Amino acid sequence: SNESNEIPGSRNLLKNPSGADGLRGWKQYSQNVSWKVEESDIPSDDDNTTTNFVSSFQWCIMGQSVPLHKFLRRPSSARIRIEASAKTMGRTDC
Repeated sequence: SNESNEIPGSRNLLKNPSGADGLRGWKQYSQNVSWKVEESDIPSDDDNTTTNFVSSFQWCIMGQSVPLHKFLRRPSSARIRIEASAKTMGRTDC
């Protein structure tokens, strides 16, 4: 028997991954500069999402915690593989 402790399927576990709800769900760690959300003419994923996060030309950091225990049936015995990725693109207006 190939028992899995993971909920089947590949999905994004981040809240508000493209900024459709502004910066809700994200914590900004940079003190003097901040992230913003802008509309883009170019969709950023297969769902035709047109909002994305933008930063200044300075170093900006933001993040969020994902409560993995909510996505596992038996967290104490789970062996999971976590992959993280981000899509980036250069600006087209400057």
